[in-house]
Amino acid sequence: MAGPIRIWNQAVPGEFGTLSCLVKWKERYAVLSVAHVLTPTCLGVSPDSRPIVECSVNGSARIGMVRNWDMAVSSAGMPLGFSRDAAMATIGDDTAAILVREHNFLPTATRRVPHSPDETLYFTGVASAMPHATVVQDYDARADFAYKVYELGQTGASRTVDVSLRGLIQTERRSEVIGGDSGSLLRDAQDRAIGILVGVDLKRSYCYFSPLDDILDEFKASLVTRSDPLARHLR
Repeated sequence: MAGPIRIWNQAVPGEFGTLSCLVKWKERYAVLSVAHVLTPTCLGVSPDSRPIVECSVNGSARIGMVRNWDMAVSSAGMPLGFSRDAAMATIGDDTAAILVREHNFLPTATRRVPHSPDETLYFTGVASAMPHATVVQDYDARADFAYKVYELGQTGASRTVDVSLRGLIQTERRSEVIGGDSGSLLRDAQDRAIGILVGVDLKRSYCYFSPLDDILDEFKASLVTRSDPLARHLR
């Protein structure tokens, strides 16, 4: 099972999530995770204000620059129903190589949403520090979330915004999932990547994932898999 990697926004060091995956974007490597972890300071500011993010590698931090995101709310704080709650930050080739070398987390391929609502899938969260098995309930679900909003330069949340997301994969929560697990990559039994964890419902009965293929299409990015040159030493 893949080893989870902690990721956070440098401006909000007390909040963290789980790195979802590596992607290639415009011939560069990038880390991808949920926007409510990587870009909570972007609300109400220009997209040109690109906060720095850090990811944990063997006890140290490697730095990347946010390049693209799909926030769950508009700059005015209004819900956006079609948001993917995803963000990516470009990193150097050396950082990408270290991530791959230190963590066996690259999936075999991408896959569209599950074909049946009773399929068992898997994910690993950095906060709960454990692998989770889960069963699909719905692959076109809608859920409401309350996301924290941070102002640039402030380490305390200034407010929360209620957001409704649609087109989500809903799965059964069989074991404890906590806040820092956000971003966990949903995989099938063949280790193919399907979605990223955006949250759990208020009753904590279900997990919700944003479909990865939709995110990659929107960002015009491609998933880094075990066939990438960085992974040759793993074979």
